[in-house]
Amino acid sequence: MNDASGTAPLKTNDRGEVILHRDRFFDPWRVAIGENAKKVVEDVVGQLLSYEARYKLRKRKRRKPDLDTFKASVEAVVCDMMMAVLDGDDRGTAISRSNRHLGIRSRYRPKSMGKQLRDVVRYMSSADMAFVTVKKGEQKTFANRGQRTLIWPTKRIALRVEEWKIREHDIGKRREAEVIILKRAKADFWDDGGYQEYPDDETTCRYRREVEAINAFLEQANIAVAHLALKVPKHTPVHQRRLRRIFTRGSFTSGGRLFDGFWQSMEKEDRINAIRIDGEKLVELDYGQIAPRIVYGLAGKA
Repeated sequence: MNDASGTAPLKTNDRGEVILHRDRFFDPWRVAIGENAKKVVEDVVGQLLSYEARYKLRKRKRRKPDLDTFKASVEAVVCDMMMAVLDGDDRGTAISRSNRHLGIRSRYRPKSMGKQLRDVVRYMSSADMAFVTVKKGEQKTFANRGQRTLIWPTKRIALRVEEWKIREHDIGKRREAEVIILKRAKADFWDDGGYQEYPDDETTCRYRREVEAINAFLEQANIAVAHLALKVPKHTPVHQRRLRRIFTRGSFTSGGRLFDGFWQSMEKEDRINAIRIDGEKLVELDYGQIAPRIVYGLAGKA
């Protein structure tokens, strides 16, 4: 596993600014579900706590809730870094270490995104621990945006993935991760419409039950990708099936599409040629011609 970002050529826009590659974002909901993955996390937690004690980095012993949060943060980072190794993703993982972003209470944020996350990354990137490498975020004068802080897994993480035979199914998502997302109305074209808090009611609870039912079905489904059938053979994260339903413009009557399934980012040709369900190929429906067939079927004339 490389400890630096990829070196693919960068493009420029019509203003001559360098277009930075799309970031891979840290997923704070990662959790170890396989026994070997749990052992790797337990090992790293123990090493970080010993490191902290050796250098007397804390004046007081953590209370149990704070210790649980620390362990959750370590688990999220370790699992996300192991997943980067499994995915072969060398872009680096964008992660926030700012007090402005950490420790904010929200239905969209797990406890692993507390202020202790900054200490976890600092410990893991120290010379003694060397589990990740860090490149601090910076403003880019001649780029289309600033660059967030990036982290990469080191060989210490990669070797654990290999030695403990960690696989994608050993790493999952915390069940409490919010699947009903409400985005606020955009202020202008450049506004990405951040997440908006909302109170639960009968409608949002029903939506959540529906999405969780779909996710439970997908989790157990026999879905695979025939990599040799891809136009360009590459790793495809078939484990990435947990969907979220995203509403926009600050309203549960706007949007409502499902996102995050691995198949959604695949090219159309690859989806139809490479995905297998119960070992069988997919078929493509011609929606432009299907309506008359449905009418004939309803009339019993098919």
